[in-house]
Amino acid sequence: MLFSVLLSVVLAAPTGTIEVRFVMPANAKLSRPAQVVVFPHDYVNVYMAELQKNLDDYWEEFKDLFIHDKQAFLLFRERAKHRAMDYTLDRMKRENPLYMPDLLMTTSASQFTFRHVPQGECEVVALVTIGNQESVWSETLILRDAPATVALQPTNP
Repeated sequence: MLFSVLLSVVLAAPTGTIEVRFVMPANAKLSRPAQVVVFPHDYVNVYMAELQKNLDDYWEEFKDLFIHDKQAFLLFRERAKHRAMDYTLDRMKRENPLYMPDLLMTTSASQFTFRHVPQGECEVVALVTIGNQESVWSETLILRDAPATVALQPTNP
C-alpha cells in the first residue's frame, strides 16, 4: 500500500528534460566513459553539505600544506567532490531507487539527454577521466517546463 502511494507521488510529480554536453579542454578526450548523475532538488542540499563537510575536513587536516601549495588544495577539492558525489548517489539509491534509471548514466558521448527529471533545482554532476586524471564537473540549474541545456566543463581554479 505504502509503495503504491509513493509510486503515484513520484510518477505524478512534474518532470522535465535536461540536455547535457561536455565542453572538453583543447586536444582532450574522455579516457573512459563518464558517470553522470542528476541530483534532484531533494539531493542538491545533501550533495552541497557533504561537499562542504569534506572540504572543511581536508582543510583542518592539511591547511599548512594548502597554504604553501595551492595545487595540493585543488587535488583535495576534486577528491572532496568525488566523495560527495558517491555519498549522495549512494543515499539516493537507497532512498529513491525509482530515480536511478532516469537520473544516472555512464556515457562516452559528448552530448546526451536526461528525461523524466523532477522539476525544480537540480545539480548535474559528472565524474570525468581525461588521461589518468579524474575530475568532477558540475552545474546547478532550475528545471522548469521547457527543456534545459547544461554545458559541463572543468572548474577554474
